Order: sequence, then structure tokens, then C-alpha cells
Amino acid sequence: MKKSLLSTALLVEPNEKLTYPYNLLPSKYHKTRFSTIAEAQKFVTLETPKLICLSASFSSEELLLFLENLQKQVAVSLPKLIFVIDLKNPLSCIPGVSWGQNIEVITSQTTDTVVSAIFTQ
Repeated sequence: MKKSLLSTALLVEPNEKLTYPYNLLPSKYHKTRFSTIAEAQKFVTLETPKLICLSASFSSEELLLFLENLQKQVAVSLPKLIFVIDLKNPLSCIPGVSWGQNIEVITSQTTDTVVSAIFTQ
């Protein structure tokens, strides 16, 4: 990748009205939010985020392609990956990836305390 901003949090969420858990991100992160995988893919070719919150509302194919492309582009270490499940969405997808043992899952029922702990780890 060309550039790495250690404090960038990439949020990829198709539901523009969904604010939780994103509103709990610590202020040390610069939030960059996109509603499509294609927009996020373009962004990660320019910058390596420290944290990625990826909606589980995208198709499995879209998620896997995005993650595979990102993994090929990252030079040093994979950014922390958090899947966000919108329980109002009838179908969610979490691909079976290990992601360097740096992966978490958050839902709308995850408590603020747990979400904050995940974001600060």
C-alpha cells in the first residue's frame, strides 16, 4: 500500500442510518465511512486503516473478495477486523477467515462496555 495512517478506522456499512457501534469509536480514530465494498476497495488501495468495521450485510462473495484483495495489499500486518451484524437485516454473512487472529464480531445487542473494550484492544 502507498500510505498508512495509524489512526484511520474504515467503516463499511450499507445502512447509512446505523450508528451503533460506530458512535463508540474512540476519538483517536479518524472515521472514514463508505456504504459500498467498491468504495472501500478504492480507499484501501491508497491507505491502510488501523481498524476495519465491516458490515455482515454484504454478500459472502463481496466480503471475501474485499478481504482477499486487502490481504494482498497489506505490506506489514493486517488491520484489526470487526464484523458488524445489523440484527434488523434478515441475512448476515461472516466469512470463515482467521485474519491473523485479529477479528471480532459486534451486534446491536453487544453492550457498550464490550464494544468499547473491543475498540480499545
